[in-house]
Order: sequence, then structure tokens, then C-alpha cells
Amino acid sequence: MENSKEIKKAWLIVVALILIVLVIVFFGKTKTAPTEEILSNEGEVLEPVVAVTEITETETGPSEGEQAMEGQKALESAKTLALNMNQVSAEGVVLTTNGLPADNSALPGSFAAPYQSEVLEENEIPRGAIRLKISVDGFEPKEISAVAGKAVIIALTSMDENVHILRFEDESLRGIRIIVSPEETRAIVFNAPEKGDYAFYCEAEGHQERGESGTMRVK
Repeated sequence: MENSKEIKKAWLIVVALILIVLVIVFFGKTKTAPTEEILSNEGEVLEPVVAVTEITETETGPSEGEQAMEGQKALESAKTLALNMNQVSAEGVVLTTNGLPADNSALPGSFAAPYQSEVLEENEIPRGAIRLKISVDGFEPKEISAVAGKAVIIALTSMDENVHILRFEDESLRGIRIIVSPEETRAIVFNAPEKGDYAFYCEAEGHQERGESGTMRVK
């Protein structure tokens, strides 16, 4: 009987030792493997170098949603000067239909460029507009003035039986265009460019060559 008890104790000890060994082996395998040693030219062990990537914040402009909100806010306080002509903000900035600043250098007739008004009657011409008449004799007057950055309105009237097209030679104003049929008046508004002289002319075939040209002096 005593021998049987001693045998059981011995087996329990053996089982316990086996369990301890298994635990040691299991946890030994799950440990993180040592990092690879880096040796210097002299054979010394160097500390591992951890590369740190520096993330810098980049400046970003307003999102499309923010731009839309700003544009809508600008339009709410903008002035309408003439039918189908760009509105002008309270700060004097010429706006497109989405409330963003118009681009004088955009392709004429594009969404971003200033666009001409509908045909205007005499009493519909905006107050303060520069009145330009055009005929086979040329522009009258041949010289007009504007202030840099300020909104300038040009109202063009055809005085004969010809179609006339006002354009500027400078690329910074290539988006400015007024097309008038015989005896029509149309207007356009845009922010004047930087100081300087800007030549304008009639784009209709042969009209510039016969003297239909002039100068806008920006001060």
C-alpha cells in the first residue's frame, strides 16, 4: 500500500516537471527575436538605428465646400449692375456666378472670364460706365482711364451697320470681349489690371487695320 502511494507521488512529480519544461519551451519561443547586431568597421557592436520619418503638415487651401460657402456669402451682398453681367462684391471684386473672382486672363466666353451683358437700353447702362462708341471711323473716345484693381465698366455701342468686337492685346486681359451688332449697346465689368497702358481694338476682320483701336490707361 505504501509502495503504491510512493509510485503515485513519483508520477505526479514527473508530470509536474514535464509541464514546467513545456511552459519554459513555449514562452521561450514566443519571446521577440533579438535584433540583428550591426558591427562597425572595427568589429564593435553598434546600437541599432531606428529611422524616424518626419511628417510635416502641408498648407492646404480652402476645400471646395468652403469655397462654395465663401462664394455664396459674397454673392449675397454683391451688386447687380446690368442684366446678365457679372456682379460686383461689396469689396469691389468682380465675381463669377459661383461667387469667385472673375479671371481677366481666362478664355473669353468661359465660365471664369467676365461676360458681357444683354443688349442694353439707354436707361439700363450702369452708372459710372465708360461709354465707348464704335464705327468705321474708329473708337470714340480713343483713350479711356481706369484705376488699378478697381472695377471698371465699359459700355460699347455700335454706331453703324457693322458688327464690332472689342478686345485687348495684352494676354492678362484676353478674357475681356464685347460683341455688338448694328446699333446695339452691351457692357462688361472687370477689375482693372496693374498700372500701365493697354491697347484695345476691334477684332472684326479688317477693322483694326482701318483704325479701330484705342488705349486704356490704368493709373
